[in-house]
Order: sequence, then structure tokens, then C-alpha cells
Amino acid sequence: MESDGSTVTIKSIECPTPVAPETTAAATTPKETTVATTLAPVLDTGTGEVYKTKTGSKYHSDGCSYLSKSRIPISLADAKAEGLTPCSKCDPPQ
Repeated sequence: MESDGSTVTIKSIECPTPVAPETTAAATTPKETTVATTLAPVLDTGTGEVYKTKTGSKYHSDGCSYLSKSRIPISLADAKAEGLTPCSKCDPPQ
């Protein structure tokens, strides 16, 4: 799979038909098939869960490296109500 940030391309390889061992025919080369799809934007209703730290002023997505010392779950709506702003590194929902 490959992505350019807005499109995901899924590549699959078709397996050649197996050749019996007693056959001396040349093996076939696998064919590549490409399927592209466009990612729909994620709509956030303000009820999603994000994370904050004990002393920070930002809210984060799960897995952000800035959450290594503390990771406190909080709703997106509550994070905004507390005046927290989104982390620029992990780009959480806004």
C-alpha cells in the first residue's frame, strides 16, 4: 500500500498458475494490479477522545511522542473548553 496523504494505492500481485514439476515451460512473471481510492475527510463532532499531559497546553492524538511522561484521556470538547490547543506534531482532531 502507498499513500500520498490523500490517496491510498493498494498494490496486489497476482500469483502465476503453478507449473507441474515435469513441465519445462518457462515460469510466468507476476502481474501487478493497482487500485486507487480517495480518502474521505474525517469529520469530528467534538466528542472524540484526545489526550493531555499534566503540565502541557496542547492536546494530542494517541501515540504522540509528547505523551511519553503523562497521558491523560480527555474529550475533545473538554480539551477545547480548558483552552488547550492541538499539537502541531501529531495533528489531532480539531
